[in-house]
Amino acid sequence: MVLKGAADQPKETFKRAFVARVEALCGKPFAESTARDHYHVLGQMVREHISRHWITTNERYRAQRWKQVYYLSIEFLLGRLLGNNLLNLGVRSVVEEGLRELGIRLEDVEECEADAGLGNGALVADERRQHRPLRLLCQRPDRRGIRG
Repeated sequence: MVLKGAADQPKETFKRAFVARVEALCGKPFAESTARDHYHVLGQMVREHISRHWITTNERYRAQRWKQVYYLSIEFLLGRLLGNNLLNLGVRSVVEEGLRELGIRLEDVEECEADAGLGNGALVADERRQHRPLRLLCQRPDRRGIRG
């Protein structure tokens, strides 16, 4: 089940794969499926598409004994990823048009995704609580991040 189908009919290939996946994974007719069902199926299709490339890349890195470095910063809040992944994979328009022809708005599917960010200022408040003991000692905490 691929997001990019045959070069001449990518939208039709996507639509057939999407409907088949919804029915197989949700265990109900496509007509009875919900936006949440569509979100889970589309997310799984995106993950499988990315995984194929990821496996190939990792195998090449291992074969050539290249090193990899991973960096995680909590100050970078991701937000919603489905729409960004579709855009970065170059398949957003195909998926959007295919879903529209099936009577589904991509925006409705994207709304089912929870925002990965805190979204309520909790990060700033938490940072102030953590650094309070340092301020009481008259020391300024040294903060480093993406912007310096």
